[in-house]
Amino acid sequence: MIQSIKKSLFVTVGLTVIGLGLFLGNPSNVDAAVKEGQKFTDWVANCAVDANKKQVCFLTQSVNVTTKDEKTKEEKQQTIAVYQIGYFPTDKADSKVKKLKMIQMIPNDVSITPGTLIISNKKLLSAGKYIGCNKDFCNAMTDISDGDIKTILSSEGDLFVGIINSAGQQVNYPLSAKGLKDGLKALE
Repeated sequence: MIQSIKKSLFVTVGLTVIGLGLFLGNPSNVDAAVKEGQKFTDWVANCAVDANKKQVCFLTQSVNVTTKDEKTKEEKQQTIAVYQIGYFPTDKADSKVKKLKMIQMIPNDVSITPGTLIISNKKLLSAGKYIGCNKDFCNAMTDISDGDIKTILSSEGDLFVGIINSAGQQVNYPLSAKGLKDGLKALE
């Protein structure tokens, strides 16, 4: 079941990135600076081919929790959130000007209107808007400013993606900045 969820997550996120590339313009074409599966501490490079047959690479982080089956006492990893970050063109006419964006894939028990927030040491950073949901997850996208990425990269304490669930309660999903600086440099 976990493998099925992971496969579903990867396919959904990959299709989202490719679809966003079509919506926003051609995502950045990455040369040999980053390779599929390359690890940057808590981030992993993933690449796909867009509609224009160009390789699109981004960084992915999965947030997992360990659950224990009461009958078998077996521990299993369950993915509760997936984050992808990369550079996308800001303008269809000028594909060389790129903007750092993050796709946040979180459980679908959300209140859509408030969107999401990246939170660093109780400071509110980039706000995200939901772009779609399926039976398991909702996807939100956020633009990340230069100031926000500096704060994220220098974060030594709490770093989260915060949402409001359907019951009106704030839920924070952990986000790690470990390896992000090197990963983003490889994507440039």
